[in-house]
Amino acid sequence: MKSIEPIIIAGGGPVGVIAALAFARQDIPVQVFEAESRVNDNPRAATTHAATLTMLEDLGLVEEVIRRGPAGHPHAGFPGSSFEKRTA
Repeated sequence: MKSIEPIIIAGGGPVGVIAALAFARQDIPVQVFEAESRVNDNPRAATTHAATLTMLEDLGLVEEVIRRGPAGHPHAGFPGSSFEKRTA
């Protein structure tokens, strides 16, 4: 079997970490490089877009993210998302 070189991800923020998780769950090796020594407790994002919630649902993480996130996710009921029914 041919070995696969790891995918390198620059940045351990939400996008980098979720991308790394998605690759790892497909058995694709990945390395994340982050300049900061700890997780930022004050992320800049104020909302979570419906497409992001759908991706998190596919990874089995959406319920935990919603539970820990701010109340009333404005985009959680975005028309066409799988979360539209949850907020109706």
